[in-house]
Amino acid sequence: MDMPALEEEAFSAAVKQVAAMLRRPDQLEKLSHYKQRALRKKLISKDVATIQKCSIQIIKELDEIPALKKKLQILHEENRKHIQCSTAIENLKAIYEIQETVDQTYELINTGKLLHAHQNLMELENARDNVMFEVFKTKAESLYDQKILADYFCELFKLADELSKQLWYIIGRTLEAVRGTDPGPQQVAALLVFLLNITFLIVSCSCIIPVFLTGVMFQLPMSMIDGKDMLGHVALGIDAQKLVADHPLLPRKTVTELLNRFIEITKNDLQDWLGRTLVQEKDVYDWYKGASPETDCYNQYYTPLASILFQMIDDQIQLGKEMGSETIPNILFVCVEEMLTFTNQYKEAFQAFYNKHFEDRSRFRYFTQTMVSIANVCLICVESSEKLKTNVRLSVQWESPQTSSTQVASPRPQSMRADLLQNIEQLKDRWNLNSQIAVKCLLSEVVTDITPQLALILSSKWLGTLSAVDTICFTIEDYYQDHCHLKASLLNSLLMELQIRVVQEYMKAFEARRLTFQNYEERKAASDQLCKEAERMKELFSRLIKQEDDSSEEFETVTSVLLAVAEVMSLRDKSLLALEVSSFVQKYPNISVEQLSGLIQMREDVGRSEARQLAQEITAQNKLRPKLQGKIANKNLAHVVVSKDKQQYRNEDDIKRLESKVTRKPNKELILHERKRKIELKCLEMQDLMTEQNYPEEEIQEKVGKYRALLRKKLEEEGDVDDDEEANEKKVKDSHIMAQMMQEKNDRIRRALNIKKDYVSGAAFKFNEKKAEMAEVASLNKNLLQRPAPEVEKKEETDEETSESSSTSSYSSSSSSSSTDA
Repeated sequence: MDMPALEEEAFSAAVKQVAAMLRRPDQLEKLSHYKQRALRKKLISKDVATIQKCSIQIIKELDEIPALKKKLQILHEENRKHIQCSTAIENLKAIYEIQETVDQTYELINTGKLLHAHQNLMELENARDNVMFEVFKTKAESLYDQKILADYFCELFKLADELSKQLWYIIGRTLEAVRGTDPGPQQVAALLVFLLNITFLIVSCSCIIPVFLTGVMFQLPMSMIDGKDMLGHVALGIDAQKLVADHPLLPRKTVTELLNRFIEITKNDLQDWLGRTLVQEKDVYDWYKGASPETDCYNQYYTPLASILFQMIDDQIQLGKEMGSETIPNILFVCVEEMLTFTNQYKEAFQAFYNKHFEDRSRFRYFTQTMVSIANVCLICVESSEKLKTNVRLSVQWESPQTSSTQVASPRPQSMRADLLQNIEQLKDRWNLNSQIAVKCLLSEVVTDITPQLALILSSKWLGTLSAVDTICFTIEDYYQDHCHLKASLLNSLLMELQIRVVQEYMKAFEARRLTFQNYEERKAASDQLCKEAERMKELFSRLIKQEDDSSEEFETVTSVLLAVAEVMSLRDKSLLALEVSSFVQKYPNISVEQLSGLIQMREDVGRSEARQLAQEITAQNKLRPKLQGKIANKNLAHVVVSKDKQQYRNEDDIKRLESKVTRKPNKELILHERKRKIELKCLEMQDLMTEQNYPEEEIQEKVGKYRALLRKKLEEEGDVDDDEEANEKKVKDSHIMAQMMQEKNDRIRRALNIKKDYVSGAAFKFNEKKAEMAEVASLNKNLLQRPAPEVEKKEETDEETSESSSTSSYSSSSSSSSTDA
C-alpha cells in the first residue's frame, strides 16, 4: 500500500469537506460546533475500541468458568454431606427422644390424661415438621433419605388415631347422657326465662318512637274493632261494619295522608334496596373478582338476583295487604316503576363490564361464564314478570263492591289496571332486551376470535384447504363448553345468530369478488370445497343445538344457502345459468342485486355487465311473483325439495292435451312485444349512460330518439334487434320465441324430407284407420266397376275415375310409407 498517496488523498478529501462546510460567511459562526463534533467522534471511536477490547477479555475469562465448575464438583458433594450432618446434629435431641415421647403419650391416653397426651402429640408433630423442613432446605434429591424420615415418624399417625378414638368415645357418651336426661327441668327453666323477659318488657321503658306506637294503636282498632272479640260479638247484637261506616275512627283525609306517606317511604326503600342489590350482584357474585358463577340443577349458570328482586315486590304486596287491599295497586305501581329504572341500570352495568373486558381480554378470566349467568338471569326475570302479570290480572282487587270509610277508593280503577299491566309488559320487554344484549355480547366475543379466519373465506389462501373452516368450527366448539350453560332458547338464538353471521361472511365474499377463476376446473374445485364446508357447519350446529326447542329445521335452512350457491357455481352449461339463478332467487328472494351479480361474476365465462344485467332481470321478474302470506312467508323454504308428481296419461284426451302443450304455436304479438321491450331497455341504458356523462337533456332526448328509430327500423327489416344471431340464440328465454324457433326448425326438416304440411305426426302407426281407409277405397272401386255403362264415353270416364282413384290410393300409400321411413 502507498501510504503517502493515501494520506494525500485523505487530506484532499478533508480540505474539500471543510471548504464545503465554510462556503458562506455565516457558516464561520458554526466553526466551534464543527470542532466539538469532530472531537466527540474521536473520543467515541476510542471508547468503542476500549469497550470492544474489554468485551473480548471478559469472554476469554468466562470461558474458564465451566472448567472451574468441574473442578469444584467434588467440593460441592462434600459440602452437601456436611450440611446434612450439621442438620442431624442440631435436631439430634428430637430424633433420639421421639420413641420415648411416643411411649409416654400412649401411657397418658390409657390413663385418661388426654390433654397431656395432646400436648405431647403437638410437640412430636412440631419436631417432625422441623426435621423435614431442614431436610428439604438442603434440596436433597435422594428419595431414600425422605423414605427414612417418613418411616421414622410413622408412629405419629397411629398415635393421633388412638387419641381421636378416645375423644370421640367420650363425646358420644356425653351426647347419650344429654339425650337421656328428663326434659322437665329444662322446660321449667325456659318458662322462667320467658317470664323474666315479659316482666322486663313491662317494667322497663319502651324504646319505640311514640309516633309509631300511635300508628299501631290506630291500626289495631281499625283491623279489630268489628271482630268477633269486640263489637262484632254475637251477644252484643251490633252491626259493627255499619257503626264504623257511620262513625269512622280516623278521618278520610288522615288515612289518605298516611297511605301516601307509606307509599313514599316504600319508594325510597326500594331505591335503596335495588342500589344495594346491584352492588351486591357486581361485587359479591364476582363480576370483577374472577370467580366462576354457580350452577343450578339443570347445569345452568345463575345468580339469585331474580328471586331477590321479585321477593321484594312480594314483600311489599304482603305489607300493603295489612294497610288495605286497595292500596296494593299503588304499591305495585311504585315497585314496577323502580324495577324499570333498575333494568336500565343493570344493562349499563354489564355493558360497562363488557367494555372493560375488551379493553384487556386477559383481565377477566371468567368473563364468558359471567355473561352467560347474566343472560340466564334476564330470562328468568322475563318469566317472573309474566307470572307477576298473571297474578295481577287474576288476584288483585281493583274495585270493591263495598268500600268502607276507613279505606281509600282507588281512582279510575280500570285505567290504573290497564296502565299497570302495560308497565309490567314493558318491564318484561326490557328484561327480554337485556337478555338479547347479553347474547350479542357473547356473539361478539366469538366473532372477534374468528374474524381473521372469516377474512380468508373465498380468497386465494382459502382455495384447496379447509384450515380456515376447521379453525372456525374448533373455536365455536371451544366456546360451546361455556355456552352450553345457557338456557335452551338463548343458546339456540346464539347459535342461530352465529351461523347467520358466518353465512353472511360468505355472501359478502361473493359480493366483494375476492376470488376469480381461470377455468371450469378451479370453479368446480371451489364449489366442492364450499359443499364440504356447508356440510361441516350443518353437522356442527345440528349437534350443538339443544333439542328442547324444535328449531333444527331452521338451522338446516340457513346452511342450505351455501349448497344452493355451490350449485350455481358448479354449473357447466352457461345456457342453463339463467334458469339456475332464477331458481336460486325463488328460494332466497331477499338477496340483493349486488350479491347476485357478484355470485354470477365469479364465473370465468360471464362478464361484469352481462352478470349485472342478468341479476337485474331475474330480480325484477321475481318481484312480480305472488308472495307467501302468514308465518310461512318468514321462513326459508330452501330445504324443501320440490318434486314433480308422476302423471299417467290413460286416455286419448290426456294424450291430445300433452301434444298440444308440446306443439304449442308461438304468439307473434308477444314476441313482437318482447322485442320492443328490449328496444326500450337499450334506450334506457343509453339514456343513463349519457346522464352519467353530463350530457344536456335536449341532446340526450334527441340521440335516444334517433337510436330508438334506428332499432325499430332494424326490427321491421330483420325481425330482431340483436346484432349477433348466435348470441341471440344464447339469450333466448321466452317460451314463444323458443316455440317459433322450433317451428322454423321443423319446417326445414319437413321440406328436406318432402313431407306434406297437413301430415299428422304418428299417422303411419294408426293401422286400424289405415285398413278402414283402404277398405273404403276398394269398395268404391268395386261399385264403379259393377255399374252398367250404356255409352262408351261413360265407360271411358268411369275408367278414368277408377284409374285416378287407384293412383290416389297408391300415392297415399306411398306417401304414408315414405313418411313412415322418414
